[in-house]
Amino acid sequence: MSITAQNFLIFDDHPMLRDGVKQWLSENSSWQCMGEASDYGEAVRVFEEASARFVGDGSRGSLAAIVDASFKDKGEAGRENTRGFEIIRHIKASVHPCPCIVYSSFDWGGFVEYAMSNEIGADAYVTKNADSSVLITALNEVSHGRKFIQGDIIERFLITRQAVNSLTRTEQVMLDLACGGKDNAAIAGELGRSIRTVENYMGRIYDKFGVKTRAELMQLRGRE
Repeated sequence: MSITAQNFLIFDDHPMLRDGVKQWLSENSSWQCMGEASDYGEAVRVFEEASARFVGDGSRGSLAAIVDASFKDKGEAGRENTRGFEIIRHIKASVHPCPCIVYSSFDWGGFVEYAMSNEIGADAYVTKNADSSVLITALNEVSHGRKFIQGDIIERFLITRQAVNSLTRTEQVMLDLACGGKDNAAIAGELGRSIRTVENYMGRIYDKFGVKTRAELMQLRGRE
């Protein structure tokens, strides 16, 4: 892994996609790949090694991570999850964090909002169907400490962010419990409310997010 003025790490479980992104960026920008990984554990190791080398070198260049949100870990064949978000959390909690770009096939407003929230901490969001130049723009923006969201998904992001901000404290608590896997009966028991009351609250939450089922809500919020 060499250190240049502009360096990126790419974490995605599809080798051909990683190869394509690396080649395109190296041929069309000054960004060069410093490391890659196909599963969570490997991604953590690669980031730690790259971060240590980057700091130890004393370089004033840039380092950013391109992370796929939907990751298949080793031993979990056929099962997609959002361990990419866990990679971002790890990077952001490290001693020497770097900007993180979510590079995903998902363009739902709620998924984008969740990725960019303080809970996850992504600095940019780009979909895999975007023009390749958008990824360069995202890298350049985050390298200067700015946030970036692909232009054609900003409106959906803002609508969902508005829905999140409109939640009452009780609705937020119930949303968190619901997205944590609890059904209405479990939420009622934990909060000391009747099931009917919880159903009414969940109905209002569904309306604010424009969904009809718990599954749609959890998917929208980036949860399995």
